[in-house]
Amino acid sequence: MRLKAFYAVIGAVMFIFGMFVIYMFYARLRDIADELRKFRIAYEMAEDRKARVPTPTPPHADDDLRYLPKS
Repeated sequence: MRLKAFYAVIGAVMFIFGMFVIYMFYARLRDIADELRKFRIAYEMAEDRKARVPTPTPPHADDDLRYLPKS
C-alpha cells in the first residue's frame, strides 16, 4: 500500500514538473514571437520612411540631355 502511494506521489510530481516545462517552453515561444513582431514593425516603419524620402536625381552631363524626356 505504501509503495502505491509513493508511486502516485512520484507520478504527480513528474506530471506537475512536465506541465511546468511545457508552460515555460510556450512562454519562451511567446516571448520570441513578441520580439519578432517588434522587429517586423520596426522594419516596416523604416521601409515606410525610406519610401517617403524622395530620391535625389543624379546630375546629368550635357551629352545625356538628348536621352532625357522633354518636359
